[in-house]
Amino acid sequence: GGAEQVTDVELWIAGVPGVRGKVVDDTGAPAPGAVVEAERAGDAVSATADAAGAFAFPGLAPGGYELTAHGDAYAAGPPTHVDVGARDRDDVVVRVLRGAEVRGHVEPRQPCDLVEQPVARLGPIQLALPATATAGPDGAFTLGAIARGPLTLAARCASGDQGTATATVAPGMPELVVRVTPGGAIAGRVVDAAGKPVAGVEDEIAQPL
Repeated sequence: GGAEQVTDVELWIAGVPGVRGKVVDDTGAPAPGAVVEAERAGDAVSATADAAGAFAFPGLAPGGYELTAHGDAYAAGPPTHVDVGARDRDDVVVRVLRGAEVRGHVEPRQPCDLVEQPVARLGPIQLALPATATAGPDGAFTLGAIARGPLTLAARCASGDQGTATATVAPGMPELVVRVTPGGAIAGRVVDAAGKPVAGVEDEIAQPL
């Protein structure tokens, strides 16, 4: 009623489960400073690993999550799947790959898009997403932390030029030069089922880098 006071009210709340674990590199050593992301249904939250590689997500809604990690010196490894239920998870291990920064330029220098090509590598790197970069008018590009080992980089330029280059990724590696040459051309015409020319039709050709 009006101006009535009620005392001794108890509120019951349910605990929200948390996820804790450790980020390690491909040698099993801790990966301090790595950024861990937990993604579920397109939404993601992040946490930073401490000096011992430990991380924590103190409260996550129940469901399945994909955990990945990366950093200035680390490339992302394969995702770690975690099912969050009513209890905390304290044993999660997220793996990263020791990496190195790759710098270089396209020759002749011009704007280009660059993408890492699949190569025969052993281990979890086969599940990592390819690295990409964009070269400006001066042709220069920088790739972030790339997993150490063989690298094949393909360039496709606005001019139609294209090319590839290979290297071995390692700390202190020399600048990578991707030499490009004019690509081939395709010419033809569009016709209907009766063989008559059709004007105003936009053609699309799907071609991977």
